[in-house]
Amino acid sequence: MNILGEELNPILLEIEEHIFANEAEELGNPNYSIEAFRASVKIFVSAIMDKMWELQVSENISMEDRCKMVFNVGNEIRKLVNTYTGIDTHKLYNTNDATN
Repeated sequence: MNILGEELNPILLEIEEHIFANEAEELGNPNYSIEAFRASVKIFVSAIMDKMWELQVSENISMEDRCKMVFNVGNEIRKLVNTYTGIDTHKLYNTNDATN
């Protein structure tokens, strides 16, 4: 049994708390590095895949359709990130070449 979520839940909740506090105090742009942005995208992808897996199990979705969903959500996230940041998620692990 994978316990990654159990280990990361308190850390993620603490990060959320810090972000809310920053926003409440109107401290402005947090100035994330490209590496921190990459980490944030990875965390989001992991979280959405986790909840998508739960949906797929509950709806008894076939493996073929599950694979299509994974591919589609990956493409949608890549498009969203690129549209609003100019960053290509396929290049995020080569930080010298992440922007178009």
